Amino acid sequence: MSDGNFNTKLLSPGGFASGVRAGEARMKQKSLTAFQITLSENSQLSENEIQELYLNFKSRLD
Repeated sequence: MSDGNFNTKLLSPGGFASGVRAGEARMKQKSLTAFQITLSENSQLSENEIQELYLNFKSRLD
């Protein structure tokens, strides 16, 4: 049972902010992958159009 004192040894060594940044980076990568798959499944677009849309989407995520 806790005596009310906070034990800092229970915290992760990297801290909260680094975990948030890691989560954001992972979600960005997942969204880029999903968008790339969606674009490649659309047979009406050329490779150049797909690449242009992908780069446009990627720049908007930053």
